[in-house]
Amino acid sequence: MDYAGYGNITSRVTLVTHALSHPQMSTLREHQRCNHFPRSYELTRKDRLYFNIQRMQQTHGRRNFSFLPESYVLPAEFNEFYAEWARSRGWYIVKPPASSQGRGIYLINHPSQVPIHARTVAPLLTTCLP
Repeated sequence: MDYAGYGNITSRVTLVTHALSHPQMSTLREHQRCNHFPRSYELTRKDRLYFNIQRMQQTHGRRNFSFLPESYVLPAEFNEFYAEWARSRGWYIVKPPASSQGRGIYLINHPSQVPIHARTVAPLLTTCLP
């Protein structure tokens, strides 16, 4: 089978740079492996992971998911972030949602230091531990 120009998916080695669909995965042979799974970004992107943990907190209680520090995804939660900053005046870690290996991570201590108008970046703000 040929999938989007990637050649025969049932060959010995096939390089695919995105998640395979369910029909594509079902054609893999017993000896073949896949390391990209549908919707894996729900765990690998910081903003999506935070959103999913928030959902689990609402469903199963915050005490069961208390390991996550107070965090904000911007620009959507800027008002909540600003209110918390005005109350605590603390330091925050800014993390781009899809970068890796520490790229784009920095500390801020004022909301004006956050690039809220960048359309491609929705930083995850996490309260620094005291």
